[in-house]
Amino acid sequence: MFEKMKMSSRLSLLVALMGIVLVVVGGTGLTGMSNTVGGLKTVYQDRVIPLRDLKLISDLYAVNIVDTAHKVRNDNLGWAAGRENLAEAERLIADTWKGYLATKLVEREAVLVAEIEPLFKSAQVDIDVLRGILQREDSLELTLFTREKLYLAIDPISDKIAELIEIQLVVAQEVYSEATDMYDFDLMLMNTIVIGGLIFGSVVGFLIIRSVTQPLNRLQIAVTELSKNNLDIEVPFCNLGNEMGGMSRSIAGLQVELQKADAFQAEEKKRATNFSDTTKEIGAVIAAAASGDFTAQVDVTGKEGFLLEISSQVNTLVETSRGAFLAIGHNATSLASSSEELSAVSTQMSANAEESAAQAGAGSSSAVQVSASMQTVSAGVEQLTVSIREISANAIEASAVATRAVEEAQMTSKTMAKLGNSSLEVGNVIKVISSIAEQTNLLALNATIEAARAGELGKGFAVVANEVKELARQTSKATEEIGQSIENIQADVKGAVASIDSISGIINKINDISAVIASAVEEQAATANEIGRTVSDAAVGSDEIAKNVASVASVASVSRDTTVGASNCQEAARQLSIMATELQAMVGKFKTTRTSV
Repeated sequence: MFEKMKMSSRLSLLVALMGIVLVVVGGTGLTGMSNTVGGLKTVYQDRVIPLRDLKLISDLYAVNIVDTAHKVRNDNLGWAAGRENLAEAERLIADTWKGYLATKLVEREAVLVAEIEPLFKSAQVDIDVLRGILQREDSLELTLFTREKLYLAIDPISDKIAELIEIQLVVAQEVYSEATDMYDFDLMLMNTIVIGGLIFGSVVGFLIIRSVTQPLNRLQIAVTELSKNNLDIEVPFCNLGNEMGGMSRSIAGLQVELQKADAFQAEEKKRATNFSDTTKEIGAVIAAAASGDFTAQVDVTGKEGFLLEISSQVNTLVETSRGAFLAIGHNATSLASSSEELSAVSTQMSANAEESAAQAGAGSSSAVQVSASMQTVSAGVEQLTVSIREISANAIEASAVATRAVEEAQMTSKTMAKLGNSSLEVGNVIKVISSIAEQTNLLALNATIEAARAGELGKGFAVVANEVKELARQTSKATEEIGQSIENIQADVKGAVASIDSISGIINKINDISAVIASAVEEQAATANEIGRTVSDAAVGSDEIAKNVASVASVASVSRDTTVGASNCQEAARQLSIMATELQAMVGKFKTTRTSV
């Protein structure tokens, strides 16, 4: 009935109803008092004053006229004083009677007045006779007049005045009875109005109070449910245009914000969990890589955004490192094989050179064999050169792969650093949320204080404030848990960065070994080129040996130089074999082949 009315309108209606009851009661009381005053005024003006006037008239006839006549007759009063008393009595009687006739006369009074008027005229005739006697100062005539005529003229008037006085008393009694009856009626009417007003006001007040308390109770239930994190509850009365509707819409707005905060909190927990799980997974993969196992991979299923990017980069790093170690192992194997071939060629070349020298000492008959041996040595040198070039290419490729692995490790390290910075930014957001929760708690405390000041009317708001304060406490607790998870993520990130730095150190060491191998191979390539040039010269010279036996000593010298160069190549091949074996041992420590499931 009153739900759609504004709170001020309801209170105004209640006050207006009480005001109407008060006005009616007051009006009835004023009317009763006015009637009472009117009755008193009538009694005073129309009964008390006429009663006084009639008594005065009666006394004027009895005292000023009759008594004056007797005092003059008995010489108690002089003739002149007697005349003055008589004149004064006539004047007062006329004025007083005129004043009496101006009052409100009842019907019985009017009848007596009509009866007394002729008596006044008849008495006036006798009073005129008395005035003449007093003027003539005739004592005998005065004595006769007072004995025979004076009382006969005055007594009828005194009797009628006595009747009029009695009527004044009777009418006054009637007015009093009417006033008493009116008072009883007004009292009953006032009691009826007061009781009826109290009943009606109580009913209306109860309806108005219920129209306020029931919505407040429902809102209290809604806020209680919100404090229990039941954010899907429907907030009632949002469609009302009064204060209750405004409060409901404010609570609905709070519900929306709480839903956003809850969704954000759930998302942050999910992100923190994903961050934590991904960080641990990345840490496990990197730790495995640091221990030499490059077969592990970070599962990218369901990941997106930054986590997908960093997981992919870690997988790329591990895959690149695995490829690098596979390539380095393959190159080390090739290097060992090439070193063995180089050693065999060097041995063969040394034997051929020694044979050439021996044949050169045998004379021109062996010149053709020397030339053939030189050609064989030249072909071996060319094969040696090809092997050295292949080794050099493998060493350079291994160095390039190691360099790429270092770059990938550095890129992944930077990405992990970004992950750490992102977790710090999330930590700052959590601090902001915690600050908002503290402010909300403070506002709820202030609202509780204000509700306590409001007394009985503020109980509903006090409950709402307590629920909001509890919700702020839960939000603060959740932010602390998320903050702890972020700290764990930051610790895992630091461990992952340290592991990546360790892998980078190992790859740098492999890169250094590859560089040493490449440098050694370059030196052997230069030596092989020099041997090839010398052998070519020897091959050309062997043709001349066949023509000129005198040049045999020169061929022997060349063969000895060839033997020395072959020995040097053999030593270099041995050193390359040692380095290849060391590189294979180092690469063999790492697991690069995935086990099929």
